[in-house]
Amino acid sequence: MRHINYRLFILLLAALLGFSNQGSATHLMGGNLAYEYVMQVNDSTFRYKIIFKTYTNCGVNSNIPFPEASVTLGIYRDTVTANLPLQTLMTINLTDTTLIEPALPNSCTVGSGVCIIEGIYIDEIDLPKNYFGYHLYYNRCCRNGDILNLDNPGGRGMVFHAYIPPTLVENSSPVFSDLPMPFLCIDDTSSILNTAFDPDGDQLLFAFVDPYEDGPYPPFQPNPPATISWPLPTVPWLNITYNKNFPFGPNGYAYINGATGYSEYMSPDTGKFVVAVEIKEYRNNQLIGISRRDMQLLLLDCPFNPPPSLSNISGSGQTSYTIEEGDSLCFPITFSDEFGDSLTMVVVSPIFDTSVTNPAATVTTPVVGDSVVTSDFCWNTACDQGQGLPYIFTVSVQDNGCPPKTKDVVYEISVTDFVGPTTITGVTSVCPFATGLTYSVPSHPGATYSWTITGGTQVAGGTTNSITVDWDGPGIGIVALITTSSLGCPDGPININVTINDYPA
Repeated sequence: MRHINYRLFILLLAALLGFSNQGSATHLMGGNLAYEYVMQVNDSTFRYKIIFKTYTNCGVNSNIPFPEASVTLGIYRDTVTANLPLQTLMTINLTDTTLIEPALPNSCTVGSGVCIIEGIYIDEIDLPKNYFGYHLYYNRCCRNGDILNLDNPGGRGMVFHAYIPPTLVENSSPVFSDLPMPFLCIDDTSSILNTAFDPDGDQLLFAFVDPYEDGPYPPFQPNPPATISWPLPTVPWLNITYNKNFPFGPNGYAYINGATGYSEYMSPDTGKFVVAVEIKEYRNNQLIGISRRDMQLLLLDCPFNPPPSLSNISGSGQTSYTIEEGDSLCFPITFSDEFGDSLTMVVVSPIFDTSVTNPAATVTTPVVGDSVVTSDFCWNTACDQGQGLPYIFTVSVQDNGCPPKTKDVVYEISVTDFVGPTTITGVTSVCPFATGLTYSVPSHPGATYSWTITGGTQVAGGTTNSITVDWDGPGIGIVALITTSSLGCPDGPININVTINDYPA
């Protein structure tokens, strides 16, 4: 796909055409709302950056294919009731646009004239302290009338939503890493990443959901209403053969990985179909955020062209790894193409960004090749990079066939904390000036042990896992230990208290 910045061109041409809100909205294909926690301004005010991305149809059959110059969001206070009151309206101007179109090779006409414009709206807002949280909400009439899996699609509005947890919980929503595909091919299982990265390291759970529709207050009004009902209303599917898990009907296929968002789709029919993906954020097993992506997929009849495949040469087909913090990991990423097409690889993740992950991982560039493309992943992890959830990065490889096909793969790198001994074994009640007492922990291969004695003296054992101690006079003695792994990562301290008794009367 080609991604071209057309912001100035689009804004100027849109102004010349004098497009209307209603006219452009009928070409709205999807989008998602997101937010970033910025700062606590004072005791009662918190600042957030709001990011709204829209995807607008700009194909040859579209009249006025431009995002709106500004949009108005509603921000609603979460409550224990079903009706959520409006806190404030927020108008955001269009800040950037990107043209997304298939990079068709010479003489290939499949998908020609198909394109999407991504519109990006960004601004900041200060919100008062709230112990229930806020709902971001944008509604727009109408969906395209020729969508095949919805009932009366032209009469259904679109709603984009994200939930901000209580303001004292510092949280930013996940960030989707990929752009939408201009089109997919029928009778062919195609992948879409839908993978999102969370800046707070929260656990993310992905699922297909019923898309939202504009509510009855009144229907399709261009501005957010005074209240919204919760839960939000969802679109009715065309009939019982279509649903959130079977958006292409019983003969189609849709799959999503609940941990990574990686998804696959197959439709036996051409046309437009709607799919929605929701992300729930969990921190310490508590739900703290909800966001979603509403997508309209275009399915076309295409000539046969198998996508690139992940090669198993030299172990490069493995996609899940586990290492201990402080360790190094390197492996090849190799794709090949059955038809010998040239290939282009794109690798995306905060794991490669030193401002987010330090030290960061690396991949070799350039990542282009003729029928085979290879990149080498390497990461020298630091001692503080162990975490409970795996690090994720995505790889997308596109050929230059007709039409171009893409293979998406999600890699998971689990970096475990070094866990040393948890208990010291030894006598905990001694006579004054007792000598030659042993204190020990289980042995870890390659580890070193740093002992600290309070109220006594270590007389043997050095940095091994077992030492000998001579105690001083009456009082409390302490044996403390820090264990360092063979990779140089410490764990601890742990300690044991020892009572040094008085002499009997």
